[in-house]
Amino acid sequence: MKLTLIQSGGFVGKTKIAEEDLSKQPQALQQHVQTIFSKGPAKAEPSAGDLNRDKETYSLEFNGTNLPLNTIRMNDDLQKLIAKMKGNLKYKKS
Repeated sequence: MKLTLIQSGGFVGKTKIAEEDLSKQPQALQQHVQTIFSKGPAKAEPSAGDLNRDKETYSLEFNGTNLPLNTIRMNDDLQKLIAKMKGNLKYKKS
């Protein structure tokens, strides 16, 4: 069960990814992620910078489903995991 954080856009325009094996995470976090991806996206939170073309955007991919990060309901464990994953972002190999 891999959770993938994807960063796209930005000034350079190259995609970065970070992956985390959810089987090594607490059961409550695994269930939360499965619930999120089974229900689909929530309403996106409005952002003042949405019109900025060079803004980086983030999404999460799990079991072949990709959801924008700003549409995902977070809990503390997921927020901590995403913060860790942002620190591990690497350029996607072409």
